[in-house]
Amino acid sequence: MATSSANLEMVGQVDPSRDTVNALVSAIRSGDDVACQTQIASLLMLERSVMANALWASNDLASCINEAIVTGSSTAVLKWAFDLVACKERSLTDFVMQFVPALSWIFLLKHQSPTPSTGAGIVLMALCKTASSSGTFEDRFSLENALPDMSIPSIYHKPVAGDKAAPLTANLLRAHDLRHTSKPSGEVDPTAVFDASAVGSLQLVRTALARFIATVSRLPAMAVANYCILSARLCGAVPSDVPSEAAIGWDARIGDCTLSIESFATADLELVLVRGLAHAVTVDSCRSVAEFALRALHDKATRNLSQSVLLATSGLIESIHHDI
Repeated sequence: MATSSANLEMVGQVDPSRDTVNALVSAIRSGDDVACQTQIASLLMLERSVMANALWASNDLASCINEAIVTGSSTAVLKWAFDLVACKERSLTDFVMQFVPALSWIFLLKHQSPTPSTGAGIVLMALCKTASSSGTFEDRFSLENALPDMSIPSIYHKPVAGDKAAPLTANLLRAHDLRHTSKPSGEVDPTAVFDASAVGSLQLVRTALARFIATVSRLPAMAVANYCILSARLCGAVPSDVPSEAAIGWDARIGDCTLSIESFATADLELVLVRGLAHAVTVDSCRSVAEFALRALHDKATRNLSQSVLLATSGLIESIHHDI
């Protein structure tokens, strides 16, 4: 697992908190959230540098946290991730940053299901520094992705036809195709049913992924591979298509869950994905899954006639073959 030189130095140190981290790994694997809280509380009592040493030194903790995020098995882990970001210690923020792909996937999945999301969005907001500096995880939890007042007509949506007293709800919106339609002139059709909160959610994910890319050189290879898998899945790839050597952790656990990504598709997001994949192709252990993600993105851009994305992906794919 590759980390930055600074993090490698920390990993090389002997850390007496190793047993606490091992106990936390066991608690996450067993789904015991109370035990997770106990071990997390012990870690938070340590000096930040000592805690960072212990987290980066573990071979199993990151994969366990990824699994907890995608299965929703531990609210305590998400709250802890939020608290680690609040510490404003780069090594701790980097530790949380490696989970952005899994957090982004679960965060977007909420638009495909009536089931409320976990605190994934709260952690993403913290990483993007959009959360209140004084707000706690609990404060933010109830505010996560609040929908706009759907009883008020706007260019984004219209009240339910024939019943002015019944505003559109999140569940009703999810029952529709959330893609906005455009007139030939490019003007947004004011009669289209469109979930404005989906736009805000996509902007948050795009910002979080941009932050992830800015720190990716300091992150482990597993985080890069997860980013590639996220990119491919957002472009419609299914688990059976993913290269076997890249069938890791969180992607295997989400199974056949899919996103109607056409509902979220924007060239801006896709260009951000390309930027991250440009780094991923330089990581030997991620090269095959990075190329797979690039091809999925290229195919999607072909379907959508997205010229800027087509040019970017074509150039990267050509460079890979040239290097070979």
